[in-house]
Amino acid sequence: MKNVKIIGFIAALVIVGVVVAKNYFEKSAIVNEDSAVVIERVLSQDWAVRPVGNTGITAHTPEGLVNVPVKLDHDAKELLESYDAYEYATTVFTLRIIHTIGKNEFDSEDYANKLAKMVKDVMKVDSYTYKVGPYSKDENTGSALTGIAEDNGVKTVVDSVIVTRDKDLWEVTVTYKPEFKELIELGNKILNSVVVQ
Repeated sequence: MKNVKIIGFIAALVIVGVVVAKNYFEKSAIVNEDSAVVIERVLSQDWAVRPVGNTGITAHTPEGLVNVPVKLDHDAKELLESYDAYEYATTVFTLRIIHTIGKNEFDSEDYANKLAKMVKDVMKVDSYTYKVGPYSKDENTGSALTGIAEDNGVKTVVDSVIVTRDKDLWEVTVTYKPEFKELIELGNKILNSVVVQ
């Protein structure tokens, strides 16, 4: 039961980034922000493979990646030792990176399936079609979540790499509009660059 609570808690925190992205998408549509201009801003960031804070993750990230402070409440402290999150968000592209240490071991596949359910429930989309499969790179193993959320005909890719090792869980999630080739390439480049030390 505690494992389910941990996964639900962490997924809820991760989804805050997805909700932010959805809000940005909606805001962009309302103010008619030119997607090409925003994409140019995203691509003009200083992107490089670099360590992300003290998470133990090295990945292709922008200089504009920011730490998202999260205060663990009493219930969370019962389940988690620590939680660290970073995010980069625009109207067309978001990147969220998490490292958490639980008091119990994590199951990456179970986590990925619960995360997919959270995407559908929290974003309140018409549908979220997804696939969970194994992930392995170097000594890192876990699960990969690939999917497309659709709401009123508007599609948003929500893909994640989840790596687990004992009581540690690392997650890298990208969300973007799939009609832009540059964003597909950037999302793939980020997920393919993930290394956990």
